[in-house]
Amino acid sequence: RQFAKIEEKIKDMERDYKSVEGTDRMGEYLADNPYDKQVIDFYNSYVNGSLRNLREQANTIRRDRTLSPQDKKDAVRLLVEQQNRVKSAFVTAMKGFEIEP
Repeated sequence: RQFAKIEEKIKDMERDYKSVEGTDRMGEYLADNPYDKQVIDFYNSYVNGSLRNLREQANTIRRDRTLSPQDKKDAVRLLVEQQNRVKSAFVTAMKGFEIEP
């Protein structure tokens, strides 16, 4: 839940950033929001990196017909726990940028 709330804030931040990118208002925006680009890039690297890989692995296991239902459940549970740890670390890192859930 905390990750989802922060994710929504960062998506709003990214939408605002892209709306002024390449315009004469960009300088003013960056002066008011000096860390937005860094936060957006950090978020994108998390979501498109480690979280994506964990989600893909979980989906591969879910589709695997060679595993028993119990083995699938156990493997997916471990991957979901890893996803939760990654998300928790991200939430903690965002507190350094004063972005709270």
